[in-house]
Amino acid sequence: MSDVRACPSCNRPNGRRYTQCMYCGVELPPITSEDIPAAPRSDVDVVAEADKARRLLAELSPEAKALMPDAVLRKLEAQVAVGERITGPQPAITDQDLEGGRRRGGPVTAEIAVPDLPEQRAKAPSSIYDVPEPSPEGDPSIPDVSGVHVAPFEIESIAIGDLEPYESMRMAKAELLAEFEDTLEGPAPEDPEEIYRRAMTTGAGPFGKREAAARLILLPDSSYRGQVHWLRHRLVSALGMDLYMAGQVLQRDIPVFLGSADSFEEAEELAEHLRDGGLRVLTIDRDGWLDDTLPEPIASASTDGDLIRFVRTDGERFACFRTDLTWAALGEIEPDRESLPLMPERGFRGRAEPPPRPSLDVEGGAFLVLDLMRRSSRRPLRFRSDEFDFGCLGDGRGLAASLNLRRLLGWVAPDPDEPIPLDERFKRVAHVPGLPESGEGRHVTRREVEFTEYVLLLDAPNHAGT
Repeated sequence: MSDVRACPSCNRPNGRRYTQCMYCGVELPPITSEDIPAAPRSDVDVVAEADKARRLLAELSPEAKALMPDAVLRKLEAQVAVGERITGPQPAITDQDLEGGRRRGGPVTAEIAVPDLPEQRAKAPSSIYDVPEPSPEGDPSIPDVSGVHVAPFEIESIAIGDLEPYESMRMAKAELLAEFEDTLEGPAPEDPEEIYRRAMTTGAGPFGKREAAARLILLPDSSYRGQVHWLRHRLVSALGMDLYMAGQVLQRDIPVFLGSADSFEEAEELAEHLRDGGLRVLTIDRDGWLDDTLPEPIASASTDGDLIRFVRTDGERFACFRTDLTWAALGEIEPDRESLPLMPERGFRGRAEPPPRPSLDVEGGAFLVLDLMRRSSRRPLRFRSDEFDFGCLGDGRGLAASLNLRRLLGWVAPDPDEPIPLDERFKRVAHVPGLPESGEGRHVTRREVEFTEYVLLLDAPNHAGT
C-alpha cells in the first residue's frame, strides 16, 4: 500500500493515516482497492494455487457447483488456466487421486529437490582400527619441548615433632577467649523474670496502681445479678461509690479494681466487710502476691502417655501430668504505643488512615498468648504464637496460630474430646497505653503485663491455701 497520497487541492504529500490534508485541510479521497498494488508472486505460488483450485473443482458435486456463485467458479477456473500456462495441460484428477490425497492429509505436492552435497574431503574411519598410524616424523603442529630446561627442586619434609599438638592449640584458644571475656565491659544480662516482676510492680494498669501497698479486686460471679439491689448498697457503704457505678461493677464478668489502701491490714478490713455481704473480694499486696507466680515460657512440648514434657525457652526441661491442668486463658498482645489516638489519625492529605493491621513481625507485631493453669503450681505455662513450636500437633498443625493454640488444648487434655476450658474474656479488659518495660535483650509489652495480671487474679482463689 502506498504510504504517501497527494492532496487533490495543493498536491502536497500526506501519509495514509490522514483523512484531511495536513497543509490545507481538504478532505483526502478514500483508499480503494486499485490503490493497493498486487504483491508479486512466484511461479511456484501460482502453480500451487492452480493445483488447489483444480482439486477443489474436482471435489465439487454438480449440486454444490449449482449453489456456488458464478464469480467464485470463474475465479477458480482462471487460477487453473494461469497455472497450466506455466506447467502445461494437466491430466484430470480421478477419484483414486482424491482418496489418496485425503489419506495423506492434503493435495499431492511436488517433490523437494535436494541439492547435491559436496564431496567429503576425507573419508571418516569406519572403526577405531581404521585410524592411520602416526607419522614417524611426528606432528609438526606439536612443539618440541625436549630443549626446555626445568630447574629441579626439593620438597622439604616436616617432622612430626615440629607440629604443635591439637590439645595445646585448643588450650591456647580457650585462654584467648577467657582473656577476651575479661575485657568486656557492662553488667551481665538481666534475668527475664526480674524484668517481668519490675514491670508488674510499677506504673498503673486496668487493675489499679501497681505501686500501691495493697489493692482490693472484685472477682466476677454469676450470683451477683440476683442480688444487685442489696450488694450495690454494700459497695456504697464500704467504698463511697455511687449506686449507678456500683451496679455496673457487679455486672462485669472480669476482675474489677475497687480501691487501694496504705497497708495490707487496712485493705483486708474493708475486704472482710464486703465478703460478709456475699462479694468475692481479693486483697493483694505490692510484692507478695507475685511470689512463684510469674509465667513459664514454653518453647516445645512432647507427650509420654499421661505425662507431658515441656521445654522452656531457656532450655530447662520439666514435666507434668495431664490431670494437673485446670483451665486456660487466651489473649491477643498488641505492640506498645505511648498513647491512644482520640480520633482517627490522618495522613498528609487530610484523609483518615486505617488502623494498623496485625503484623507477622516478631519485634513489632501482634501475637497470641495462651496460659495453662495447674493445680500443683501458681505459675502458668505460657505459649506464645511466635515462640512455641507446634510440631507436637503432628498432622493436626495448621497455618493459623489461633487454631493451633485451640488444638493444643485438646492435645494436652486427658480426653481429646473434652479440651481444657478456655477463657477468652481478656479482650474486654481495658488497655492502659505506655512504653514497655525493657531489659538486656528482651522487653515485656504492657499488654502482656495486663494479661498476666488478669490470669493471676482469676486463678488466685484456686491457691488460697498455698
